[in-house]
Amino acid sequence: MNRRGLVDKYGPVLSSRVEEAQSHSRSATEMEKGGAVVDRVRSLVHECVGGFSVVCNDDNASLQQLGCDSLSAARLGTRLRDLFALPPETSSIFGVSFLLSNSGTVMKISERVEACLQECRNGVIDLAKVKSVVEDRNGEPGRVGKSEEEAIQEMRHDMKLSSWFSLDELQVESHSHVDAAQDIKSVLLTGATGFLGLHLLAHMLLHTQWTVYCIVRGKSESQAKRKLLESLRDAIGEPGGGRVDTRNLQSRVTCLKGDIGVDYFGITQSKYKNLCTTIDLVLHCAAQVNHVLSYAALRTANVVGTINILRLLLEGRRAKRKMGIVHISTVGVITKDMILQSEGEAVVLEAPLGDDPSLLRRHNGYGQSKWVSEKLVDELWQHGHISSCSIYRPAFIAGHSSSGHCNPSDTVTRLMCSMCELNAFPVSEESDSELVLDMSPVDYVSLGIIASASQVRASQLIMERSTSAQSRSSAPVFHTIHPHHLVSVEDIASACKEQGYRVEGMREKIWRNRVLDNENSFRPLAGSSPNHQIASHMYPLLVLNTFKLFSSSYFI
Repeated sequence: MNRRGLVDKYGPVLSSRVEEAQSHSRSATEMEKGGAVVDRVRSLVHECVGGFSVVCNDDNASLQQLGCDSLSAARLGTRLRDLFALPPETSSIFGVSFLLSNSGTVMKISERVEACLQECRNGVIDLAKVKSVVEDRNGEPGRVGKSEEEAIQEMRHDMKLSSWFSLDELQVESHSHVDAAQDIKSVLLTGATGFLGLHLLAHMLLHTQWTVYCIVRGKSESQAKRKLLESLRDAIGEPGGGRVDTRNLQSRVTCLKGDIGVDYFGITQSKYKNLCTTIDLVLHCAAQVNHVLSYAALRTANVVGTINILRLLLEGRRAKRKMGIVHISTVGVITKDMILQSEGEAVVLEAPLGDDPSLLRRHNGYGQSKWVSEKLVDELWQHGHISSCSIYRPAFIAGHSSSGHCNPSDTVTRLMCSMCELNAFPVSEESDSELVLDMSPVDYVSLGIIASASQVRASQLIMERSTSAQSRSSAPVFHTIHPHHLVSVEDIASACKEQGYRVEGMREKIWRNRVLDNENSFRPLAGSSPNHQIASHMYPLLVLNTFKLFSSSYFI
């Protein structure tokens, strides 16, 4: 091909690349003129990580300390690239693993931004060089929170009731002459605004006569109850978009503005005492679900929150009221010692947890925090301080089987949205590997929990009259999963096709790049409130390894 032909063929592409490089170079200069990088990063952090759980103006404080979660970190990474007009390839430099590591501080993020701007002026970005700016000065960037061994030791400490309660608190008078109420009248539900919690509340209101107390965050109790009931109307939907009139159910719901992560739930002393003398059963569903944060970051919400629930049970015992508990755990607590091989298939036992937290080295912080919480609940039961106890371990919870009400922010819903928008779904790079997951409809899970918990409570109250509380074995455990059927990503893709969407299989690496390149994937979800705006309905899928997420090894 002659020179003229080369110019005709490659000239427009080369000109476009030159203009792009010059644009990024000009943008880098403009960013410097627009104010110090650290000031702009600080403002962006405050914008993306809104509602800090810890008020901190220290530029060397990690984003985790400021209460940042994986979705906020994903949004921050995207906004950093947009604000400083950085090219697409820099997305990996400001990934969630870096932003939520010890190096994820305003100061160190600013150093990486400055390094990127310098590389932009040079015309070509050396990603390894930019990453080394922080790595060389701050050690391992991927380490989140404490070291693995420190986390295991902390779990070993936290899993014991004696680490949280004094001997006097645990030596509660038996009050054997006081029987727990055979019929449940009042229930305390935590996590009522969550997806599963909302449907548990719906089933209790529709299928029982129980009065339900809910601890809900909010500006006021009236505002918290109004928000809860609005969500409840969506959850109690009918096929075809109809809605059930919930006005006659409202009188059975009492909202308490509080937080289970703080002492006495942050409610008044009189209201707390009322709970101690009124509640028959605690349905503990509240948890911070995050598959990126460390055990230390989730400890307050998931472990301390459970301790505060157990303290309520002990206080109720002192008030001569024997309460029961239904504890919602997760299949994420399962360890290898709970799995048997039978005829070439893995059988997961509905068994109590072991005593060795070192088996959780491969687990994420969420699974670890829920493991410790379940251990604490079971130990209090075995001590004889609870009238009834049952533990439930859900897996992936899908939308309602008839109304279609779903959780728009869970991973499965996001994956379906990505399929419909990108016309593609991810296929494993390994030819013998298939993406499958256990997925049960939320109405099956919630109704199963309510029905079986009532039966378990009744049988345990009968047993309590004939046996000593000191001879109790572990609490019964139930896996609320589909017993025979696993749903594959291909199954989800087929369902999308049935609705008229054209989707095709695509290798995972190519699919991930398409998500990054898709402009619409970085737009906020329509209707999201400013305080809970999600930067992308697809981007969070990149936070986790998709195939690790959908493989059974994710839970073990």
